[in-house]
This record gives sequence, C-alpha cells and structure tokens, in this order.
Amino acid sequence: MKNVLRVGLLFLGVLFAFGATGNAQIERQYTVHIPFDFTVRGKTMRSGDYLITPLSGISDLRAIELRDRSGSDARVIGQATISSSTLNKEGRLVFEQRSGQWLLSDVITAGYTLRLAPKASATAQVTLNRKPEARVVTIDR
Repeated sequence: MKNVLRVGLLFLGVLFAFGATGNAQIERQYTVHIPFDFTVRGKTMRSGDYLITPLSGISDLRAIELRDRSGSDARVIGQATISSSTLNKEGRLVFEQRSGQWLLSDVITAGYTLRLAPKASATAQVTLNRKPEARVVTIDR
C-alpha cells in the first residue's frame, strides 16, 4: 500500500512539474526598450521600457498586453494564437512611420506573431506609392 501511495505521489509531482513548465513557456513575458514615442491602436505611448505579455486564458487564443514597466500605462494591443514552441527566434517589434508618428505594426516572438492592421489613413498613404519608413526594435529575452 505504501509503494502505491509513493508511486502515485511521484506521478502527480512529475505531472505538476511538466504542466508548470509548459505553462511557463506560454505565459512568457518579454521586455523591450523603445527609444521613441509611438502610437498603438490610437493611443500615444511614451518612449521607455515595456513588458509584452499574453494575458491568462483557457485557450491558445490570448489577448496581448503592452505595459509600461513603471506600471503607469498599459494597453491590450490585440489577440494572437499562442504556441508553446521553443524556437530560438529573435523577437522584435516593427514600427512604421505614418503622418509623422511611429505606429506599432508587428509584434513577433518565438511563441506568437501579432499583425496590427493599419488605419484607413495609413492605407491611403501606401496607395500614393510612398512606402512608409520602418524601424525594428529587438525584444530582450
């Protein structure tokens, strides 16, 4: 009886350990220093250090939050399908300059990619055959 109890507790411990590591990959926070003011989903955000985090959920489709590390400003920037892939892919944020402002257009990490759709005025600029200037900021691990 004692051996069955030991094996059962060992099994539960291993199951918990594997479940915690799998969830940690999905819940991964990324830090990034953005050296310029920018706009995301119509809100202007100041230059500084930010956290990019998938919010809790029961499915692989999660809301992605961009939070100022000082805690003063946060913004849900979209939804992405989270994978628990362990690819060694460098994360990055892509910004496009439109009408004198830097707009966040892509969030790319090892676990997900989020493409933010441009506004109608941004689309009009592209139709004038002027490709917007782009700037890439690397995400820290």
